[in-house]
Amino acid sequence: MREELKPIELTREVTFTPGVCFDPEYASLEGTYTDQISAYRARRVWTEALETNFLIDSGHDFLIKVESFVDEGRFTLKCDFLTACGRYAFWRLTHNQAPEAQYLIETAHIPFSEARITEHSFGADLAPREGHEPLILDQNQNVEEPGLPRPKKGLFSVCRALLRGKRKGASSLPS
Repeated sequence: MREELKPIELTREVTFTPGVCFDPEYASLEGTYTDQISAYRARRVWTEALETNFLIDSGHDFLIKVESFVDEGRFTLKCDFLTACGRYAFWRLTHNQAPEAQYLIETAHIPFSEARITEHSFGADLAPREGHEPLILDQNQNVEEPGLPRPKKGLFSVCRALLRGKRKGASSLPS
């Protein structure tokens, strides 16, 4: 028994923005693409990039899966980081600590060919999911934790004096 294939009418506009975003609450990356080939190409490149740049294992440290939403015309690639090593790799990616791996993930859906060479330089940047603020701190911003005591300057000078005194005292001891 063979099912009859029905054509899909694309009468509405695409309501999503293709690209890669991250969710800091769940330590996950999500890539949204307009075709299935790009999603599966990106899955292969993401796996290779994470395994080679961070030495983490697919299936143990991170899980990657492709979800198809054919009615909406989008294909989603989702990567969940499971272990501490995986979450550290996620942190490095989202805090600009691994630009090579971040670039590979951002441009993973673009095929390597002469015709597409310019698209690699215009790949969309990794961005937080909607509703989350970017995790980039302003360099001029004061980043002190509220409620944590600040060390006293006098304490450092006392420790330094004790260390100097021990060194002086050690040289004056008879051998």
